[in-house]
Amino acid sequence: MAIKVVDGNARGLHPATVAVLDQLGMLDDAQRTELSAWREPALRNYRGIVTGQISPVVELEARG
Repeated sequence: MAIKVVDGNARGLHPATVAVLDQLGMLDDAQRTELSAWREPALRNYRGIVTGQISPVVELEARG
């Protein structure tokens, strides 16, 4: 598997990776729970206050 983040910023890499693994059926419920912090990490400002989150926007489609 290879993932390219269009804007070049690595902060979207982990959420996209977890989302792709999930869509491929490679994660069970326990793994989804364990990886939830990687799938939608919180964004914090310099004071440590949560100001948002990164959410994966990826949908696999079959080609053939």
